Amino acid sequence: FPILLETIPELAQKGAYVLHGKKLVYTKKDVNLIVNYAHDRGVRVVPEIDMPAHTGSWAAAYKDITYLNRTAALPVVLRPDIPLPQYLHGEILLGPKRWENRYANEAGSGQLNPILPRTYEIVKKVIDEVTSLFPDSFYHVGGDEPLLKCWTDSPSVVEYQDKHKIGSDGLLNMFLQKVFGFVHAQKKTPIIWEGGFAQWFADQCCFSVHSPSDAVTTSNLSFSKDTILQIWTNTPEKAVKAGYKVIASNYNFWYLDCGHGGWNGNNTSYDQQEAPVTPPAIQKLLDQHSDWANSWAPSNWGGAGGDWCTPFKSWQRVYSYDLAYGLSKEEATNVLGGEVCLWSEQSDETTLDTKLWPRSSAAAEILWSGRYDADGVKRDIGDAMPRIFDWRYRLLARGIRAEPVQPLWCGQHRHMCDISYPAAFAK
Repeated sequence: FPILLETIPELAQKGAYVLHGKKLVYTKKDVNLIVNYAHDRGVRVVPEIDMPAHTGSWAAAYKDITYLNRTAALPVVLRPDIPLPQYLHGEILLGPKRWENRYANEAGSGQLNPILPRTYEIVKKVIDEVTSLFPDSFYHVGGDEPLLKCWTDSPSVVEYQDKHKIGSDGLLNMFLQKVFGFVHAQKKTPIIWEGGFAQWFADQCCFSVHSPSDAVTTSNLSFSKDTILQIWTNTPEKAVKAGYKVIASNYNFWYLDCGHGGWNGNNTSYDQQEAPVTPPAIQKLLDQHSDWANSWAPSNWGGAGGDWCTPFKSWQRVYSYDLAYGLSKEEATNVLGGEVCLWSEQSDETTLDTKLWPRSSAAAEILWSGRYDADGVKRDIGDAMPRIFDWRYRLLARGIRAEPVQPLWCGQHRHMCDISYPAAFAK
């Protein structure tokens, strides 16, 4: 747990990472410095404390309000003859469907108990204090990747559901409605993730799995329309047409941590000297769905390399994201903006600059100027290249170690490295 709260210091004191004998936490002083530094530069800081899932760290202080903390993401023993990432190459389709039995989308697991009054006492304290530290009018409640198995494996939760005639979607709705109430009481507008990986995976595949992670558009939960949905697995179209305002963060375009390989410790698929044969059942699916090729390719032969969201999102890919795709001009006004995301499984202060810059700058131009110009013409990557190239050198001059985007020769000979040789140089 990364922030030291005065009202419940135990969360950080017992649940924070410790490195070289030092707890890795933000203090109130740290938060004030960040907020003030950002404010002086025209930047707003919006906090997110995820719940009810991704809360394994809470268990160190409040084990009574969490489920399945510190357990593995997958509760079964994996077959030693099948490499772990083979679920991305069809083993999950043909074998024991291990993914359905998970307690978390990645280690470590932990999910808040939605039926205990004690849970809401702690949650309210967290929200009350965090909202007081961050003056912005928005507050991100998380809501990312809740998994039903964490609750349905609990006899007390199942008994509660039977008694109150409430399904798992209703259980999640009950939890989030109470959380929204705490946020509204602080006069803040709630933001929530919309579009969970579990449902996305099921949509791409052929087995049945239901997750409440697509809280509004899949499970039809009755969130008030002032709730802002942050979309990461789909286009904003469905949420906008349902009447919600959205923040666009599609992982296919704006997840900057993708494409760096997997982080599983026992992934034997890297040691493949020959391309493996695609199982016939999987090949049949690929023949029927050509757009699945990247999803089901062997890990290290034109595939993910152990990375669920490969490939690497280049600045060109970032620049090409059309936030309002499929929306009318009127509907597009409900897309409030977007956020590029850099998750920290394989990122820290030593790699931050190169992973963020200048790719984030490409998103900034799209957000500031729009994907289309005043004449309705889509902005061209070739025209943007010289700007991104020059901007990268300005970042370097400011001490930011932004990664290069072209060889120096290309930057000094504008458009000479374009795929299509410019007509202007053909004369």
